[in-house]
Amino acid sequence: MRYLLLLCAMCCFHLSAQDFRVVNWGDSPEKVKEAEKSNKVKLNEVKIGGKPVGPIYMLSGLTKQNKEQVGLGYFFINDSLFQAQYTYNLLGYNNLKIEDYVAHYNMIKQNLIQQHGKPSVDTLDYRAEWKLEGGATIECVLEKNLVNSKGIPSYQMSEFVLYKGPNYSQSMMKLKK
Repeated sequence: MRYLLLLCAMCCFHLSAQDFRVVNWGDSPEKVKEAEKSNKVKLNEVKIGGKPVGPIYMLSGLTKQNKEQVGLGYFFINDSLFQAQYTYNLLGYNNLKIEDYVAHYNMIKQNLIQQHGKPSVDTLDYRAEWKLEGGATIECVLEKNLVNSKGIPSYQMSEFVLYKGPNYSQSMMKLKK
C-alpha cells in the first residue's frame, strides 16, 4: 500500500513535444532516468520483497507540482513506457476532512479542464477522464482505500492523475504472480 501511495499522484503539467513531462510513450527506463536528471529528479526501481513487480517494471521518485511535493511513477512493459502518474500524499496534513480531499481533487480537475477541455467521463464518485489526440488518456481520481494498521482496519484517501499512453490496456496492469 505504501508503494501505491508513493506512486499515485495528482498534478497538472503542460503537454509539449513530449508525451509526459520530458519523455515519450515507448521510451526505455534508461532514457526516462536520463531525461529526468535535467529536472533534478532521481528515479528508483520499485521492488517488493527485493524483487521486481511482475512483468511491469516501475520507477518512482518525488517532484514538485503546483508547489506541492508529489510522487512520480513510470510504468514499463518490455522496456517500453506505457503509463505515468502523479500521486498526492495528503496524509501529512493534520486534521484533513473528506471536504479537504474533495476540494483538492476539484482544484486539480479544474486545472486539467483548463488545459484539455471538458472531460469525456466525469462521475459523481470523483473520477474524470480525458481522451487526447493520438489515443492517450488522462484519468483524475480520488479514492478511499481500506488499510490495515496493527490489525485495525481503517480508510485512507489517495488522489492521483494517471497518464496512459495510446498502447495502454487494462490487461497490462494485471500483475502475474
